[in-house]
Amino acid sequence: MRCGEVLRKGAAGGGAKRGRGDGPGRAAARGGDKGWRCGWFALLLGVLALLPLLLGGCWSRKEIDHLALAMVVGVDKAPDGRYLVELKVVKPGLVAGASAGGGQGGGGGGQTGQPFWVVTSEGKSILEALHRMRSFTPRLPFLAHNQMIVIGEEVAREGVGPVLDFFLRNRETRRTTPFFVARGLAYQSLAYASPLEPSPGMNLAGIVEWEQGNIQAWLEELGDFAAALHNPWSEPVTGVVHFETH
Repeated sequence: MRCGEVLRKGAAGGGAKRGRGDGPGRAAARGGDKGWRCGWFALLLGVLALLPLLLGGCWSRKEIDHLALAMVVGVDKAPDGRYLVELKVVKPGLVAGASAGGGQGGGGGGQTGQPFWVVTSEGKSILEALHRMRSFTPRLPFLAHNQMIVIGEEVAREGVGPVLDFFLRNRETRRTTPFFVARGLAYQSLAYASPLEPSPGMNLAGIVEWEQGNIQAWLEELGDFAAALHNPWSEPVTGVVHFETH
C-alpha cells in the first residue's frame, strides 16, 4: 500500500468507522499520522541508499611498487643545526636474491651490490627532511616496516623529545620498534652491513637477543621508552649502538 493510498483511506474511512467520541478531526489525524510515518520511512531508505557513496573505500591505498621500504631510520644533527635523517631502504630484487642464497637466483634482475640503499636528507624537522627525500627518490618513503630507530649521540644530548614526538605521532611507526642511541653518528650504524643477515634490523636484533642473556645489552622499544620518559618515578634507559670495522 502506498503512502498516498493511506492518506486517502484515512480521510475517506474516517466517517465510516466513527465510534463514540470520534469525529472528523480525529479521523484526519489518524490518516495524517500514517502519512507522516511513511514519509520518514522513505527518507530513511534514501539515506541508507546514499551511505555506501560516503564510504572511503581504497582512496588512500599505496601500491607496494611505489614505496621505498625503510628498514632502519637514523637521526643526526647537521653542522647547521638542522636534522639529518637517514633511511636504509630496501632494494627489492637484491634482498630477494640475498635471502635465496647470497644473491643467486633470487630475482635480482642482474643487479649487483648491497641489498640496501642509504638515503639522506636535511630539514628543520624530521618531517621536512622526509618530504625533501621525495624530490630525489622515485618512491615514497614508507616507515611501516621499519625495524630499528637510531639517533645520534648529539641528538640524544640535546634532548630526544622532538624525535619521540614525531615517531609517536607518525601513523606508520610502530610503538614496538626498537629504539637505540648511536655512539657518534647514527649514519655509521646504517652503513654497517652483515654478510649473514640481509636486513640490518634483523642483524642488530639478533646481536641484542644473544647479548641480553649476558646482561651486556639493553633493548628498549619506542613506546616503552616514551612512557618511562614521562613517568616521574622512572628513568628512561636504552641501548647504545657502536659498530667497529676491522
